[in-house]
Amino acid sequence: MRKIQIEAALNGPYDQLIEATVSRGGHVRVGLEDAPWQTPMTNTQWVKQAVEGIRNAGGAPASAKEVRAALAAIPSIRE
Repeated sequence: MRKIQIEAALNGPYDQLIEATVSRGGHVRVGLEDAPWQTPMTNTQWVKQAVEGIRNAGGAPASAKEVRAALAAIPSIRE
């Protein structure tokens, strides 16, 4: 069984968390739903910051097509 690890930076240093997670082989998601309440940054700014952190850690951001394919490969819990 694959081990799943979830990290959260609740009002913390998102950029450091992203780089630490990716450098250990983990995956991240980003968006306004994950941002601190009343953030001054836009969704686009959060995504650009995440992409920079992912690349700084030696990773590559997934495309929307890659994410859809990965999600489609997950067996349904209803099966």
